[in-house]
Amino acid sequence: MNRKRNLSFIQKVKQKLVSPTAWLALVVFSILLVTGTTIASSLAQNPAKGVGNASTQAYSGFKGKIGRTLAESKPWWTPQPPSVLANKSLASSGTAPKGAPNIIVFLIDDLGFSDLGPYGSEISTPNIDKLAAKGLRFSNFTTHQLCSPTRASLLTGLNAHSAGVGWVAEGNPGFPGYAGEIQSNVVTLAEILRSNGYSTLLTGKWHLTQTYDRTATASLNSWPLQRGFEHFFGFLDGLEHPQKPHILYEDNTPISVDRYPENFLTTDYWTEKAIALLKQAKTKSKDKPFFLYFVQQCCSFTV
Repeated sequence: MNRKRNLSFIQKVKQKLVSPTAWLALVVFSILLVTGTTIASSLAQNPAKGVGNASTQAYSGFKGKIGRTLAESKPWWTPQPPSVLANKSLASSGTAPKGAPNIIVFLIDDLGFSDLGPYGSEISTPNIDKLAAKGLRFSNFTTHQLCSPTRASLLTGLNAHSAGVGWVAEGNPGFPGYAGEIQSNVVTLAEILRSNGYSTLLTGKWHLTQTYDRTATASLNSWPLQRGFEHFFGFLDGLEHPQKPHILYEDNTPISVDRYPENFLTTDYWTEKAIALLKQAKTKSKDKPFFLYFVQQCCSFTV
C-alpha cells in the first residue's frame, strides 16, 4: 500500500513538472542560485568590493584573501601609521544643543542581568533600582561573551567584526575583522559627542588596544584620547590587579606607582577619579554636557 502511495505521489510531481510554468520557474530558480553563489564567492575572495556594505567596510583596502576557511585565506597586516596625537582643539569644535543631556555609561565586566535589582537579583542594589525606576530598562543588548568585542560594539554601534574587534585585543591574525583595535574608518560615540560640544571622560578599563601598542613608544592611535576622549585615567590591559596595579595611564602618559596606600582598591579609585574629572569639566564650563564612560573591573578580576 505504501509503495502504491509513493508511486502515485511521484506521478503527480512529474505531471506538475511537465507544465511550462513549472519548467520556467525551475530555470529562473537555477539562474538565481548560480548567480547568488557566484556573487557570494566573489565577495568572500574580495570583500573590499562590497562598497557601502557595513559587513565589508572593515575590509576596505585589505590586500590579503578571505576564503571560506582559514586554510583558504591569506592574512595581510596593515602597515602601522605613525601616532597622531589627539587634537586638543577638537573639544571645542562644536556646541551642544541647549538642554543636551549628560550621559553616563557604566560598564562592568562579567556582570549579568541577574546581578542587578531591577532584573530580579537577590542582591540589594537600591541606588541602581532608583535609576531604573526613572528610566528605561533594556534586555536585548548583544554582549559578545568577551571584553573587547563588547566594548567595540558599545562604542561604535557596529557588529564587533565590522568595527575590527572580533576577538580580544591580545593578538592580530592578519584579518581586519580581528585586528583587536577599532578601525580608523570607524567612528566612536566619544568622537561624535566630543565634536558636538560634549566633555568626554573615561575612567577604568579600556582593552581596545593591542598588546604591542600598550607602551608610550608604540603607536598611540588606538588609545582613548585618540578615539575621542578628552581625558582618560585607567588601564589599557584586559585585567589589572585590584589592589596593586602594575601600571596606570593618565591621558597619554603611563604612571608607575612604587607603593599604594593601605586598603587601596581600584573600584574606589576609578570612582574617585570619575568624580574628580566631572568636577573639573563642570568648573571649566558649567553649561557644557558630559559623556562619562565609567568602566569597572570588579567582577572580572575580583579581590
